[in-house]
Amino acid sequence: MALKSRILAGNTRLELAFAGGPAIRRKPPTDDADAVGRIQKGLVALGYPMPDSFPRGYDAEPDCDFEGETYNTVIAFQNECYKMYLVSRVAVSVRLRSQR
Repeated sequence: MALKSRILAGNTRLELAFAGGPAIRRKPPTDDADAVGRIQKGLVALGYPMPDSFPRGYDAEPDCDFEGETYNTVIAFQNECYKMYLVSRVAVSVRLRSQR
């Protein structure tokens, strides 16, 4: 299955990671700059502020650096997704119990 996001789709490295290949990594070595830039754009599109990664503003290209702010924002995004997953699991469990 291919990535459907207009921001993330089309990058071979991200497609590989999505398919179960190795995750995007911090330095060293520097990972695919285009992939990192797409991740940065995606996080901003989801509402995560990343002013250090967009030093010339959000309408300009990001710095494509998977350090500091970007790394921490990815971790925050993953934590938020995990919390939503747990809440949805609890909600399903409660719903199933109430139907017995």
